[in-house]
Amino acid sequence: MKKILLYFAMLLLAIPATAQEDAGSLLLGYCNETPFSGMVLGGARRESFVCVKFDEEFTKQYAGCQVSSVSVCMAGIVGKTAGVWIAEELPVEVPYMSNPADRTSDDYYKMATGNYKGYAYHFPYEGWMDVSKGQDLAWKWVEQPLDNAYTIQSGVPFYAGFRVFVAPGSTSNAVVALENGGTDPRCYVYFPDSQDHWCPLAQTNMSEYGSNLMIKVRVSGGALPTNDISLLAVQGDEFLKTGEKYDYRCVVRNSAANVVKSFDVSYSLDGVLQTTKTLTAEKGFAYNENAGFTLEGISFATPGEHEISVTVSAPNGIEDIHPEDNTQTLKLTVYNAADALPRNVLVETFTGITCSNCPGAHEREAEAFKDLDVIMVTHHSGYYDDVFTTDADKSFTWFYNGGTFAPAIMMDRTNPNSFYSTGYYGPVFLPAAPSEIRSVYDTLANVPTTVDVKLSASYTPSTRQLSVTVSGDVLSDPLAADPRLNVWLTESNLKAVRADGKPLAQSGSSLGENYIHNNVFRLTLTPTWGDKADLSGTTYERTYTCTLDESWKPENMEIVGFLANIDGADCNNCRVLNAAKMAVADASIVDGISRQQTTVNCQQSTVRDLQGRIVSASNGRGVVLVGSKKVLK
Repeated sequence: MKKILLYFAMLLLAIPATAQEDAGSLLLGYCNETPFSGMVLGGARRESFVCVKFDEEFTKQYAGCQVSSVSVCMAGIVGKTAGVWIAEELPVEVPYMSNPADRTSDDYYKMATGNYKGYAYHFPYEGWMDVSKGQDLAWKWVEQPLDNAYTIQSGVPFYAGFRVFVAPGSTSNAVVALENGGTDPRCYVYFPDSQDHWCPLAQTNMSEYGSNLMIKVRVSGGALPTNDISLLAVQGDEFLKTGEKYDYRCVVRNSAANVVKSFDVSYSLDGVLQTTKTLTAEKGFAYNENAGFTLEGISFATPGEHEISVTVSAPNGIEDIHPEDNTQTLKLTVYNAADALPRNVLVETFTGITCSNCPGAHEREAEAFKDLDVIMVTHHSGYYDDVFTTDADKSFTWFYNGGTFAPAIMMDRTNPNSFYSTGYYGPVFLPAAPSEIRSVYDTLANVPTTVDVKLSASYTPSTRQLSVTVSGDVLSDPLAADPRLNVWLTESNLKAVRADGKPLAQSGSSLGENYIHNNVFRLTLTPTWGDKADLSGTTYERTYTCTLDESWKPENMEIVGFLANIDGADCNNCRVLNAAKMAVADASIVDGISRQQTTVNCQQSTVRDLQGRIVSASNGRGVVLVGSKKVLK
């Protein structure tokens, strides 16, 4: 029988809780707690409206309860006032000015200077907040009481929204923060110049960034749900050695009004129930609080694909009203230690010359890897294109699986959600603190692999011809449906210059024009998504040849070779199997090329999608981080 050890601990969030919860009220919405980006509405639009629809299903569940306040997480504020509101019907058209010809009665001016009581239009239920402190409220949840509470009616949807006004002389307005998630169709933005005015956020270009409006309502009353828990995560190793024991950390959340003091836990291995146990805690955990427990000593005797499935139930011994979110299943790969080879992690970063936060990220990455000789490639994509951007760099933004941003990092093309953080829809994530960057690297470095990558090269200075041979051993099937071999060239110690030779300064760095760019992606000797690799035997080998561009300095260049799975339908199923690098300066010097080789023209590259079709260049849109947040450009 496996042992279950219970511990209770509040999980640290990026922002604090919006308000103290009790059994008499719940703060509810369709977003999570942590802001990821901000939405800007600018130009001539002086007043901005956004809202969330609380649909029929919601109102049936909370019928008879009252909404006493609206909470919003703001991305930045200009002006002095902002308002929250509730309405059962969205206004067809909001009058912006009572008298546009008279500045003393101009509604824009009144709102921006704090005179909201003189405004011509009001919602049935609303409350006003003082935002004169401006940035002191940015990226924080703000709960604003309504002047009058709203009573929820069964089956009658309502809208909870936020309005903010641009100060005189201002030209843009950051409205509310956005979470990082799939865009919910219940999020709306008001466009005064459009025919229908209210547009679902999912139908705007904001949907490219996979974001939801961060708006919640406080609901109180006797009809609140009383017993509802959810299992948020099962975290632990996904690759296990046969016969060794592993622990799995589980996180459960209280999603209802009653304090949870006990609940049941059961888990299965490969569909076979192992145990069920009731866990108790004297103090319990309240609404929206998280608790943790650990499953200890999980082991498997045979290699192959396995799974662990964990279920929580019966909060306080009572049937859970929403059991559909009570189970999490984690896929596992079990292997024999004798079948594993040393792994080298491939680190890919995304950056840009105009990205002001990228130099800081590069410093954090350097600190994280200061004691390692990391295999690193830098793509100048994900933000605006620059002089280092190639068509292949643009294609690799597919790994974001949504809107792009910079700075960004990807390791072994593996989504880190299961062991690092949640919220990323692809393998690309934000490079945070050096310790967090390193934790992802160390976790991936311990992932077993059954293939290795070895590089050898020869170089002819008179012709600038480079020949690269990639080979390796295959101990067993690497469990990759479509393994591909990739060979790239990078260059370091570069300063950015325009085509006319004029220098380009790096944004966000005091070095400006003297900023040094390293590990810059120059060329793929293989197709963009790699050459199909036959790993059915015990070894493999392939040779490629190219001529280096006259502007490239061989002494500053490296060859990067790696094997990776490719899945055109799922960027989270493209894990790197192993990688290697070598300096071009370490290549043997020869007078000519005698072997039969595959020749690649270094100055021309056809970019194809994952199905082999020729594709066009990306549109160049992106996101740059401002502070710890990102602002759409």
